[in-house]
Amino acid sequence: MIVLFSPKVSRRVCHWVCKWLKPLVWVLFPLTVISIVSTPADVTQGSVYRIIYFHVPMALASLSLFFMVTLMSSLSWVLHLKVARQLATISARIGVCCTVATLSSGAIWGIYTWGDWWVWDARLTTYLMLGLVYTAYIIMDNAVRSYKASEKALVVLGWVGFIDMVLVHYSVLWWQSLHQQSTLFNLGQHTMPWSMLGPLLLSMLCVAMAIVVYVSHSLSREMDWV
Repeated sequence: MIVLFSPKVSRRVCHWVCKWLKPLVWVLFPLTVISIVSTPADVTQGSVYRIIYFHVPMALASLSLFFMVTLMSSLSWVLHLKVARQLATISARIGVCCTVATLSSGAIWGIYTWGDWWVWDARLTTYLMLGLVYTAYIIMDNAVRSYKASEKALVVLGWVGFIDMVLVHYSVLWWQSLHQQSTLFNLGQHTMPWSMLGPLLLSMLCVAMAIVVYVSHSLSREMDWV
């Protein structure tokens, strides 16, 4: 497992991803857009509900990337893996953008569904906290690089954010929340028809592949061994 973090192996993997996965993203993106436009309008929300095809993938990407931040920063501190350090930094930079996109799209959606762009709902509040932790991590990461300080603070912030991720996930179950519960993990209850769920899964796949390509490209560009 550790061999995957060696510069030689990491460089080979990054080049493979950029070579083969990037063209697939360019093919998948227009197909995703077409499938989203072709979906029927929602009975109650009309066409506004299509924000879900941007909001949900960004939200899942934000959470997944912070999990990567926590894992990679911990590995970097314990095992002194340079590639893990770079992956944590890149994931944090992309993750904070995904968090801002999630909050912004959610605010637009909230205007049409709740009549207000922001309420101090449990899900929204915990997600805002995640954005603040992301920002603190990036600031601390720059400070550690500039002043050669210990990476322990990054690990602590990573685990603080990980705990907040748990709160984000369970906030709609533990507290009274305006935010709807998970649709993706209740497929057995048919909470969303497949004509709408299919494009959502396709958009999630497209975003995930695009992020993997971007991370691979950034890692290849920033590492000293490129």
